Amino acid sequence: AIAIKPLQKVRTLPSSEGKRYGEPEPHQDAISKLAASYIQEHDTVFIGGAGIQYGMLRHLPKDFSFTLVTNSMKIAEIVRKQENITSYLIGGKLRAESAGSIIDTLAVEMMSKFSLDIGFITGGGITATGISTATPEGAAFARKVAEVSRKNICLAPHEKIGQQMFISSIPIINIDTIITDEAASEKVIHEIEKTKTEIIFADALPSKE
Repeated sequence: AIAIKPLQKVRTLPSSEGKRYGEPEPHQDAISKLAASYIQEHDTVFIGGAGIQYGMLRHLPKDFSFTLVTNSMKIAEIVRKQENITSYLIGGKLRAESAGSIIDTLAVEMMSKFSLDIGFITGGGITATGISTATPEGAAFARKVAEVSRKNICLAPHEKIGQQMFISSIPIINIDTIITDEAASEKVIHEIEKTKTEIIFADALPSKE
């Protein structure tokens, strides 16, 4: 593990689509791949529009059927073409700066109608208290996803571990599993381990290939 990097600003604008959806770093791809492996036949899952969630798409199962709910137009455009996936797009107000993710009050209300087997979630900051993000709207939407999911899996690359963003979204007690990498801060990991949340290091696992 390495020391915590300097803290970023608590409010940051979304990355450009080119950066967000570009080629992932190896540790990010390992996290996305392991997350996708949790999906089982006939599951109903949520995948949002963050880069680490988008990275799951290349690893989604193709040999059995499941249902995917997303609030990202970018992800919806890709998964709607896969025959083994039944997909639903959460609706609401479109935002120019959001890279196609919908998080307004209409989206929260629509999300409340669903029940999910797994919510694959992330955030700008992850600490022993939970997940935080840059906007109240984003926090409210993530919180609703967690509420309607039977299991919540947090995709947490080391650059997010130990960061605290503008507003809290999901408390640590509502996160079942955190998937991170071995470069995550040991201090923060030890603090999280004191909770009941499971921590898995994606890049420490032997390759199945």
